[in-house]
Amino acid sequence: MLAQLSAEKALSAFVQHAANAGESRWTLDRARVQHRSVRSVNSFVRAWLVSLALLAGSPQRLDAQEHAPPRYAGAREHGRMGFSGSYLLLGPTLSGVLGRSAGDGVALGGELSFANVSEPHWLGAYFDASHTFNADETRVGFGPEVGLAIFGLDAGYVLALGGADGTQHGLALRPMLTIGFASAYFRSTWLFGADADWFAELGIMLKAPIPIANEAWF
Repeated sequence: MLAQLSAEKALSAFVQHAANAGESRWTLDRARVQHRSVRSVNSFVRAWLVSLALLAGSPQRLDAQEHAPPRYAGAREHGRMGFSGSYLLLGPTLSGVLGRSAGDGVALGGELSFANVSEPHWLGAYFDASHTFNADETRVGFGPEVGLAIFGLDAGYVLALGGADGTQHGLALRPMLTIGFASAYFRSTWLFGADADWFAELGIMLKAPIPIANEAWF
């Protein structure tokens, strides 16, 4: 009888232990599943938040690109040849006059021009004025100008005032080489009338671009 009771107790204890062990494993497995579920939810939430932030920032970036200013760095680097658009250019000129019957010498002046740039081409117009000190003569001129990259050419009307020959009218042709804000040029001028004359100028000019439009019209 005692042996039978001992066996039943042992069997009962074994069954209880097995049940407890099974319940522990089930609890552990359930905890693991819950942990994986929480991690999946957290990962989904983080991904959703990141996507939302990117979507919210994209219109701002696109708007910034659409309304970005013209390439002023290119303007600083290449002067009027650095980027497409329309510009006013203003600056001083300094030249040496050679072969003028009224007197050679140094001429100091300035120039205002308009240029429309469609890289690498540019097209525009100029107005300039200069004074030759030795001849005490002032000249003004205007006309069209064209260019390809750093090479340019302008031609136009010239009015000479003062000097030994008085008032004269003529034409000028000027090829130029532009690098940055500086241009070097050789200008030939023909003056007509009773005191017809031809003379040349070797000079330089510095012109800063003032943007007035961001797109070329040709």
